[in-house]
Amino acid sequence: MEGNPYGYQNQQSTSPEVKGIKDLVKTAGLIALIFGIINILWGLAGLLFLVGIVGIIFGIIDLIMWKQCDNINGLMDQGRYDEAKSKTMLWMIIGIILGGFIPGLILLFAYLKFDSLNKPAPQPQYGTQQYSAQQSYTPPPPAPPPTSPPPPQEPAQPQSTSGNSTEERLRKLKALYDDGIIDEEEYKKKKEEILSTL
Repeated sequence: MEGNPYGYQNQQSTSPEVKGIKDLVKTAGLIALIFGIINILWGLAGLLFLVGIVGIIFGIIDLIMWKQCDNINGLMDQGRYDEAKSKTMLWMIIGIILGGFIPGLILLFAYLKFDSLNKPAPQPQYGTQQYSAQQSYTPPPPAPPPTSPPPPQEPAQPQSTSGNSTEERLRKLKALYDDGIIDEEEYKKKKEEILSTL
């Protein structure tokens, strides 16, 4: 790119956002140049009445602002957007306060447009070739068939009523009676039931 001391070209410098910012900065610079010339002429004429020094000061500030707008566009050409944004903010403030309201206001609009340069680039739309590649997608293999449920368990067999199990049942029954959990009538009834299974 012309005027690029670093020898690299910035792809973004041709984008519409960059062109819009550069146009705004250039417009602000031209208006500052016009204001500078008018203020200096007004100041020179006012020197006869000793009030022209203010116009000369404002005219000089406007001429410096015009030159800085060229510098900002040079930074944009080099792809140094952060530096260009910082300078734009500085000269926007100076322009609003000392250089005439209009050039400062135009630089404010340029400053706000810098944010569009920091947004991520939009994602490319799918073309027909990419779309057809997506259609050839194969689904994952089907899940294996469910396993059959385990066979039902047989119910527990009742304890046999002979031998030790009868003795155990009688001891448990006696313990319940001794602990007062069952009364004498229930004890005798259950004891007869257990003994009848022999």
